[in-house]
Amino acid sequence: MSQNISKQTPPTQNPSVHTGGAAYFGNANFRGGGHAFGRYSTVYNYRQGLDVNDLREYESIKTLPHAKASRKYQKNIGSSGTNEGILQTMKDWATNPNQFGMYVVSGLAGAGKSTVAYNIAAWADEPERHHLGAEFFFSLGEADRRNANLFFTTIAYNLYFAGSGAFKRAIGGAVVKNDRFTKSPQKQLDDLILDPLEPIKNDLPLTLIVVDALDECDDEDARFVLTGLRQLVQALPSFKVILTTRPGALSNDDLTSREGCKVVRLHHIESDVVENIRIYLKYSLSAEQVKERLPDLTKPWCANDEQVELLIQASGKLFIMASTAVRYILDTFWSAPDRQVKELLDAFAQGRTPFDNLVDFYTIILRSTIPDKCRDTRLVERYQAIVGTIALAQVPLPVQSIASLFDIDADQIRVVLRQLQSVISVTDDIPRAYHKSFVDYITDSEQCKDINLRIDPTKRHTRIARCCFEMMGKHLKFNILELGIPARFMSNEEGLAKDGISDAKLQDKSYDMHVHIGTAISAARTSTMPISGKS
Repeated sequence: MSQNISKQTPPTQNPSVHTGGAAYFGNANFRGGGHAFGRYSTVYNYRQGLDVNDLREYESIKTLPHAKASRKYQKNIGSSGTNEGILQTMKDWATNPNQFGMYVVSGLAGAGKSTVAYNIAAWADEPERHHLGAEFFFSLGEADRRNANLFFTTIAYNLYFAGSGAFKRAIGGAVVKNDRFTKSPQKQLDDLILDPLEPIKNDLPLTLIVVDALDECDDEDARFVLTGLRQLVQALPSFKVILTTRPGALSNDDLTSREGCKVVRLHHIESDVVENIRIYLKYSLSAEQVKERLPDLTKPWCANDEQVELLIQASGKLFIMASTAVRYILDTFWSAPDRQVKELLDAFAQGRTPFDNLVDFYTIILRSTIPDKCRDTRLVERYQAIVGTIALAQVPLPVQSIASLFDIDADQIRVVLRQLQSVISVTDDIPRAYHKSFVDYITDSEQCKDINLRIDPTKRHTRIARCCFEMMGKHLKFNILELGIPARFMSNEEGLAKDGISDAKLQDKSYDMHVHIGTAISAARTSTMPISGKS
C-alpha cells in the first residue's frame, strides 16, 4: 500500500517521510487524524487522506483538556451478574426511540450504583451496538474527577472518538475554532457540544452518556452538571443520559419522575438487591475464586449456604457491605478465610444483625489495627497519620511520600495497609479508600465514637500542613547547588560549567530536591483547612 501511494507523492529529501494522500513517518502511518503503528494496527482511520486541516484538527483534539474518567479507571466494580432486572429495564429504555431524556438511579452509599453504571456503559459500548457516546465516573479522591472543570470537555473528547463521522466533523471544527478551554462549564457545553451539534441534530445516531456518582462532585458543580445534562437532552433528542447518585446530592424535585426524566431508587427494590447480593457472595466465595485470591491455601475452602445467608442478612440492602465482607474474609494478610468468616459472623450475631449502616462493620475491621481502649499513643498516632492522610488527601499520596512527610518507616505503613486491605486499596503504591462511606464514617463524630479510630479533619489538616512547612524549611535553601558568586549570575549552562557541576551531581541534587519538596507540595494540597488550633 505504501508503495502505491508513494508513487503519487512528490519525492522528499528524506525517503522515510511521505506527503500527499497519507502521511508516513518511518513505519508509522497517519491517516486522517488517526495513526497506525506497524502495518495493521490503526488507532483511528479516516477514509479520506490526511490534509493540513485534518492535522490541525487532530492536534487540537489531542490537546483538549480531559479527565481520565471512563470505566476502565474504576476499581473493584461488582459482579456483572448482579442487578440484571434493573439493567434490562435500562437497556429497554435506552433503545426505545419513544423514550427520551434522563434516567436517574438513586441509591444509598454501597447500594451498587457504580456497578450498574459500569455494566450499562460496557453494554452500550459493545461493537454490535455502539450506543455509548461518553462516560464520566466522578470520584472525590481524584483531582480531575471531583468537579465540573473537565466534565464537558471530557464529554466532547469522548464524542469525537465515538466513531460517528457527524460527531467528528462538528466537534473537531469546534475544537479548532475554540482554542481556549479555561471557560466555565456552561461555556464549554455551548461551544463544544450544543452549538456544533444542534444544526445536525436530526442526523445524529442514538447516543448514550453514562455519568456515575454525581454525589462525589463538588456541591455547586454538581448543580452545573445536572443543569447542563438537562440542556443537552432537550436540545439533542437522540441523546440519552443515565446518571447515578446518592439521594442527598439532589433535591426531592430532582428525584421525582416526570416527562423526560425517569427516577429509580435502587435501595427500594428489595428483592433485586437481596438476590444481587446472594449471586455476588456465592460467586466471590466459591472455591475457584478463593483459590485464585489465596493461592497458597493448603486446604480448599468455600462459604457454605448457611454462611452466605447470614452474610446476606448482615449486609441488609448495602452491596458495599457484601463486597467489604468478601475482602475481609479473603484478606491475604491472614490467609485464613474460615477463621475470618467465623469472626465476622460472631460479631454480627452479638446483637448487631441485621445492620442498617456500615458503622459497626467498619469498627470491626479497624479493630485489627487499633484494639479497643488502646493506650499505645505511638500506635494510635501512626494510624491517625496514615489513615488520616489517605482519607483527607485531595491528591492521593504514594506510600513513600507519606513515609517522608511523617517520618514513618514505609514498611510500617505497608503493614497497616495490609491490615486494612478490605477498606483501603493500593494501586501503584498509592493507597485510596475503596468507598466514600468509609471516609464519611471515620471523620464523623456521630458515627465513629472511638476517638482513637476517628479522624478529626481540622487536626489532621493542621498536622499535614505543619509537616509540609517543616519539610520545606529543612530542605529548601538559597543557592541549593552552591554555585559561586560569578556562576550564580550566569546562564544555566555557563554557570554550571564555571563551577564544574557535572550532570551526575546536578541530577543527584535535583532528585533529592524533587523528592522532598515535591512530597511537601503534594501533601500541602490536602490541607484545605486554616492552620489554627493545636494538633
